[in-house]
Amino acid sequence: MRIEGADRFPELMSMSLPRFEMDFEQKLLLLLVLHKDFLIIQDIADRLLVSKSYAEKQLSLIIRKYSGDIQAQRHYGVRYVAPQLKRRDTFVKIMFPYLFGEDYGFALRQFHQLHFPILDYFSEDQILYARRASRRILEMKWFRITDESVQIVFLYILFLIHSNDVGYREELGSAEYFEKDFTPVNEFEGFYEWLQSIMFEWRLSESETDIQYFYKMLLSLQKQEIFYQEQVLAKMSSPVEAILRGIRERIGVDLCQDVELIHGLAGHLFTTVFREKYLKPGFGLITMASLKRQYPLGFDMAVVAVDYMRDMYQFSMTNADIISLALHFQAAVERLKGKKGNPRIIVICHLGKAAGSIICSKLERKIGDIEVLGSYSLQEFKKGVVPECDCVVTTERIIQTKLPVIYISLALPESEIKKVAENVRKIQNYHSLEQITL
Repeated sequence: MRIEGADRFPELMSMSLPRFEMDFEQKLLLLLVLHKDFLIIQDIADRLLVSKSYAEKQLSLIIRKYSGDIQAQRHYGVRYVAPQLKRRDTFVKIMFPYLFGEDYGFALRQFHQLHFPILDYFSEDQILYARRASRRILEMKWFRITDESVQIVFLYILFLIHSNDVGYREELGSAEYFEKDFTPVNEFEGFYEWLQSIMFEWRLSESETDIQYFYKMLLSLQKQEIFYQEQVLAKMSSPVEAILRGIRERIGVDLCQDVELIHGLAGHLFTTVFREKYLKPGFGLITMASLKRQYPLGFDMAVVAVDYMRDMYQFSMTNADIISLALHFQAAVERLKGKKGNPRIIVICHLGKAAGSIICSKLERKIGDIEVLGSYSLQEFKKGVVPECDCVVTTERIIQTKLPVIYISLALPESEIKKVAENVRKIQNYHSLEQITL
C-alpha cells in the first residue's frame, strides 16, 4: 500500500484524540457493566490500576451521579443494577469511540493495552464469532447501514455473546425501551422474520425481547442505502415535501427536484422518527460547531427541517440528527454548484452517503481535471464492489489496498483539496511515465 500525504497523519491523530482518551468514570462503568455480581473497592482499584483511596473517592461521586444504575451495599461492594438492555446500551456507548477501521480485533487489542483489560472478558474466539455474525446480518436485503453503524452492530452482538455466557437473563425488558404491543413495520416486510432466523441460526438469542430490540436497533441506525426506497418515500413524502417547500420559502434555494436529496432525506427522517418512538437517541462523534462553521447553508436548511419535524411529530431532534440533516442538505447544495471531471478517484467516507457526496462534489468542483466516480463505504470497498480507479480519497484511517491512498478530513479545507490535486497529478505523471517506458 502506498500512502500519499503522509504529513496528514499528525493532524489525523490529533483529530482522533477524543476517541482514545478514557477517564476513570468510563472505566468504572465498563467494569461494572461487565460484572454480574458485587465488586469490592479493592477489586476495583486492582483491576483499574489505581490506589484504593483514589477509587473510593471517585466511586462516591460516581454512585451519586448514577444512583439509579449503581447499587452500593455495605460489606458487599457495588454492582450495576440497571436492566439488561440499559447495561447493553452502556457497554456499546462506552466502547463505540474506540472501535475504528476494519480490524476490530486489532482495535480491541489496542484498547486492552492502553486503557482497560477488555480481553479479560472477551476471548479471541468470541470476537471472531461476533464479527462473523455481524457480517451475516449485514447481508440483509432491505438496507445497508453506514460503517459506524456496523461498529455498533458488532458491539451489540459481542456483548450479547458475553451476556449469554455470563448468564444475564434477569430484568431483560423495561418500559423504558419497549411498548407492550410489538408489530414489525410494513415498510420492511419480512425483515423481522429473517432477523429472527439469523439470531436462532447463530445462537445469539431465542428471546423475543432480544430479537425485538435488535430489530428496532437496526432500523434506528443510519442507512447507507435503502433498497425498498419507494415504501419509505411514500411514508415520508409529506414531511419531505413540507421541509423542501419551507427551505424554498425561507432561504430561497429550490431543492424540490433533487431526487438524491429526496431519497436520502426520506430515509433519514424515517430512521429518526422510528428511533424517537422506540429507542433512546443514537450515537454521533461529529461536533456541531465544526460542521456549522464549514457548512452554514446546510445547517440553516437543517434548522428549517427541525422546525417542521417538531410541528409534525412533536419531538426535538438530537444534535446528531441535525448534523446528519445538514450533511444531506449540503450535499444537495454542492450538486447545485455544478460538476466537472477527468482522472478517476473514489471517495471512502465512514459517515455515509450524504457526507461522502459533499466530498465528491467539492473535489469535482475545486479540481477541474479529475473524475470522481462516487462515494462508498468501507464495507463496499472491502468487498470490491467499487469501480476501477487511480486512487482512493478517504476519511477512514485503515484501508488495505495497493492503490494510492490520500487521507482527508470531513471538513475538506482548501489545504486538503490542494493536497489531493497535487497527489492526483503525481499519479497521472507516474502513469504517463509507465506508458512511455512500455
